[in-house]
Amino acid sequence: MRNVAGRFSLDQLLSDTASINDQIKNVIDLHREPWGTQVTAVEIKDITLVLQFGYAACWID
Repeated sequence: MRNVAGRFSLDQLLSDTASINDQIKNVIDLHREPWGTQVTAVEIKDITLVLQFGYAACWID
């Protein structure tokens, strides 16, 4: 999930969660087949920023 979320800017992470959810579901679908399971939905409920990133984001113009 971090690999998918890491492709997006902070603004996109906070505003375009539907697209991110779909991309995460696609990655899960690639790996779930051998287990015989099915993922019906993925939902990002909370995003926790690393403290250093939070400070860096405050300084971006």
